[in-house]
Amino acid sequence: MDAKILVLESDWRLDPHLMPTQTHSSSRCYASIGLNIQQNQLIIKEFSKNLEMFLSQPINQKGINVIILSGHAGFENQKLQMSAIDQLFEPLEIFEPIKEKLLRTILILDACFLGLQLELFMQRYQFLGCVGFNKQVNWVSSSILILLILRQFREHGIFEMKRKSPIRPRKILEQLQNNSNQNLVQQLGLQFLFSK
Repeated sequence: MDAKILVLESDWRLDPHLMPTQTHSSSRCYASIGLNIQQNQLIIKEFSKNLEMFLSQPINQKGINVIILSGHAGFENQKLQMSAIDQLFEPLEIFEPIKEKLLRTILILDACFLGLQLELFMQRYQFLGCVGFNKQVNWVSSSILILLILRQFREHGIFEMKRKSPIRPRKILEQLQNNSNQNLVQQLGLQFLFSK
């Protein structure tokens, strides 16, 4: 099944050194908007392979696609790290093997504090856009906001676009900052950057 959205999800344990105890299926939540979504566990050993398979689908050779990294993140030894199922990792390092293939991709970082690094993600990799949160978040609140973003993307034809323009997605996120969801946006510290 071809999909324009890839969800790579870890668990949301607060102590990354403990064994995974809870995983949430964000993709089931996001699928409620009527889009095909590919979902895999966030496992570092399989990360590049999962992204390669997703990005090589014919449907992702044109227009815009979305990759969502979902899980717990926090500061470990003064470095911002995220929990995968199999290990802690630095999100800024993980995309290196496939960085040339991300020009059509909007990356959504569904984890605490990763919104603080959006400029670094945009400089290091050539994402079409990056979305993240600069505060501590919980799974329920962040999933609600991401569901709203994906719903607006669907309603405004983002996934049907033939070219990879950042204009429409940026406008959608700007409107989310100023509409009735403003409190949720502020509570999570929603941040976003798009290519010029």
